[in-house]
Amino acid sequence: MRHFNILLFSVITIAIAMWLTGCHSARQSAVATGNDSIKLSLDSRFDLLAGSYADWTDVNVPIKLRLQQPKEMSISGRLYMTRGQNVMLSLRFLGMEVMNLYVNSDSIYATDKIHKYYLAEDLKTLVAGFPMTINDVQDLLLGRVFLLQHGTLSPKMKRHVELSEINSYMAISPKKSFNGIEYAFGADADNRLKALTATRNGSDVLQCVYDKWVDSNAGQVACSNQVSLTLGETFLQATLESDYDAAKWDTPNTRSWKMPKGYKRVYGKALIEAFASK
Repeated sequence: MRHFNILLFSVITIAIAMWLTGCHSARQSAVATGNDSIKLSLDSRFDLLAGSYADWTDVNVPIKLRLQQPKEMSISGRLYMTRGQNVMLSLRFLGMEVMNLYVNSDSIYATDKIHKYYLAEDLKTLVAGFPMTINDVQDLLLGRVFLLQHGTLSPKMKRHVELSEINSYMAISPKKSFNGIEYAFGADADNRLKALTATRNGSDVLQCVYDKWVDSNAGQVACSNQVSLTLGETFLQATLESDYDAAKWDTPNTRSWKMPKGYKRVYGKALIEAFASK
């Protein structure tokens, strides 16, 4: 087994959390419908996309996590989410849990059962007041558009966004940036979210690229999410592949994180510094 240690896994999550702290084209586009193509305004496309999302309460889905940079390795597991409350990632090898990650509205926790490490951080301290909620994190994982401080995209949010068209893609960006962070979502002609790109102070870049769509209890969701993060001279890249065809929706999730006994605690900022120096 290739060890998937906490230094390489947790650094991506902590790095993203720390990263967060610190003219229109003509509004016409083609939306594919079978073999035909219907011209729709960007306003209409926005309404279709925003109206396509459905409410959900819980999901339990098989996943594969592939780290591509700075090293290549992969591991399987399950992703558990309770809407608006928590996200838990359980990574397994030969049927045994070797690592887990748990995030709620207050904290982020991780356990490396191979090396007997654990991480416990106050989420508000890490993000330094950045207004990203658990709902936003869940939308990010599912491949749904959201607006900071407003939640999952809905038709009533149109007044808060700028719409533009780039090579048949609809770009959705907020009218107001936050602490030097600017971000935009891109949806294709079939009204599927394909990318999220965010920049901080014009340099550090976070990008999510979505693919392999399926219909679900939450509407269309992405089975593939490649996350790339440039933080100064450090570059991280990982892909989360989720099998939503095998997901269990709206079944109460009782999973939670427990403080391990006899484990050594590691700290998020120290992980980033150690990682960046390698």
